[in-house]
Amino acid sequence: MRRPPGARSPAPPKVFPNKRHPDSWGRCLGGRHFDRRIPLACQNVPRTLRERENDRENGLTAWHLVCQSKVDGGHYRLRNSMIARARPTPNETPAEPELGIMRLAPETSFKTKAYEALKQAILKMDIYTTPEPVMLDERALSDKLGVSRTPIREAIAMLEQEGLVKAVPRRGIIVVRRTKAEIVDMIRAWAALESMAARLITIVARKRDIAALRDVFKEFGPGRLPQDHIEEYSRANIVFHQTLISLSESPVLVDMTNDILIHVRGYRQLTIGRKERIAASLPEHLAMIEALETRDTELAEKLARDHTLRLAAYVETHGQELFA
Repeated sequence: MRRPPGARSPAPPKVFPNKRHPDSWGRCLGGRHFDRRIPLACQNVPRTLRERENDRENGLTAWHLVCQSKVDGGHYRLRNSMIARARPTPNETPAEPELGIMRLAPETSFKTKAYEALKQAILKMDIYTTPEPVMLDERALSDKLGVSRTPIREAIAMLEQEGLVKAVPRRGIIVVRRTKAEIVDMIRAWAALESMAARLITIVARKRDIAALRDVFKEFGPGRLPQDHIEEYSRANIVFHQTLISLSESPVLVDMTNDILIHVRGYRQLTIGRKERIAASLPEHLAMIEALETRDTELAEKLARDHTLRLAAYVETHGQELFA
């Protein structure tokens, strides 16, 4: 490889520390290379007249630019007025790529914590209990979380991008509720995800974890009917369906269901008290558990899918009556 014009012949290895910045090595000047611990791997690249004039105005040369970048851990050469990576010498280990991210501001951690806390709180809310929308108060949230209102606003903006909340002029922040058609579509999507979870459970879940599903409904039976204890059974019903997803051991399924959980769960709670729904709910759940215990993959998948699709059909038919 050719040395640029004016470059001195190799000299014995010698390192010149940067006096202004003791923690770093000195920068190179035209025709000189201070740090000889690593062999040079640069070549002289022809420069246009305008580029050479600009270099002279700035007190630089092509060789100077090349060597100056060496201080940051890599050899570079100029190509078409841009800096491109040069080939490393056989004895040189290429520098690892660096992730170009900015240092986090102190307030960022509060924004993230506020976002996570608000999202979890919203996902646990029952937003379909009444026809009235659920409102969020920035000042009250600030007091509860013990942070200023700035990270609260930033967290709400993130939640709004995800479609969980919405800013309404002259009203404030409301938790978004879906239309009947959107809910039906979400329940159908849940049916597909939960049926896949059932399939995975028969393959990867441990026997004792599947058996623990029966404990969810151990308080109910012929002597204690679900329709006589609707609130308790409704909670057990939600726990059962969320446990099915978690037993699949699929983080992707968990993440995908989290996005629609708040809406599907809300309508499950609304419909579970209906006589025609609650009578069939427990037998269907127990049949699903039995298929999982026997590792009958096809049957477990079918029962899980059909169970949730019946909910979708019910909401599609009776959705307008649920708030009556």
